[in-house]
Amino acid sequence: MKKLFLTSAICHLTFYMLLAQPTSWSSRGVGGGGALFSPSINPANSSEYYIACDMSELFHTTDFGLTYSQVHFSEFGGGHNSKVCYTSTANLLYSISYISDIGTPVTSTDNGVTWSLVAGNPDPSQDVYTIHVDYTASSRIIISTYGEIYFSSNGGTSFTQIHTALNGGSGNVVGGVFFDGQNIYIGTNDGVLVSTNGGGTWNTTTVTGITNGDQIWSFAGAKVGGATRFFCLTANAGNIYVGLQGSDYFGFYTSVYSCDYGSTQWVAKNTGITTNDYPMFVDMAENDINTVYLAGSNSVSEPMIMKTTNAGGNWSQTFITNNNQNIITLQKRRDFG
Repeated sequence: MKKLFLTSAICHLTFYMLLAQPTSWSSRGVGGGGALFSPSINPANSSEYYIACDMSELFHTTDFGLTYSQVHFSEFGGGHNSKVCYTSTANLLYSISYISDIGTPVTSTDNGVTWSLVAGNPDPSQDVYTIHVDYTASSRIIISTYGEIYFSSNGGTSFTQIHTALNGGSGNVVGGVFFDGQNIYIGTNDGVLVSTNGGGTWNTTTVTGITNGDQIWSFAGAKVGGATRFFCLTANAGNIYVGLQGSDYFGFYTSVYSCDYGSTQWVAKNTGITTNDYPMFVDMAENDINTVYLAGSNSVSEPMIMKTTNAGGNWSQTFITNNNQNIITLQKRRDFG
């Protein structure tokens, strides 16, 4: 009797499982529902970019998103911080791959088809949270772990520790890096680290003006002629820590500042940013000191991008999601060859 009952149960289970199988599949876009992070556009080809997913994929397009391919999972494990760094050396890329769930610096010499470990990783047991590479001098690499920032002048064969976090609780937050020949600037929650000899020595520049208790979270720089200009977005020091994600935007931002290198004062640039706006990141083209973008969200949880064309004199909304006023959304196809 027991055998007959078990057989009957299995038959019923099999029957219902067969009924539950989908008869067709339809695309739901890149990521299949996962969140996408760290897009990076090739400076030499604006139709090519990589974008990572928190479900471990790394997607690649060469036709500005009309089609995508996926880097094979055995070569690369994508995640929040898997920004692909392009270089002026043909097919040479750098990024962060999640190997055994540890953010690990990796490099590719075939434009992302295959990836290998960066040889000089100073501590393979630690997560690397950020990686920045000098596009024009691809041997210069900056990586950061929770507590340290490292610099390499030889393509990652070896690294030198250049900074230790002043607060072990929040760690080293690297908000951005600007490479300008022999001058390198790193915006961190401990200030702006500067090297004027190609990374040989470093110091923290003395610039005042940021409200007491606030720190740099996001940082960008540009140069035109003899003018080098920085922008930064700040938050309360108690809210800043390594690993914080952009989804924690609510009430995070405190101010946006600008500073021309050589001056000693950050100047607030907040005109046009309302109490309903929650910018989280600042960025700019490295050859335009007046056009700057802020990205984040707003009080009704809509994505937000603001823009200035007069160096922060005023900001305006430039990504109008309501009724897709200036946005085109397309269903994209994925190719997995």
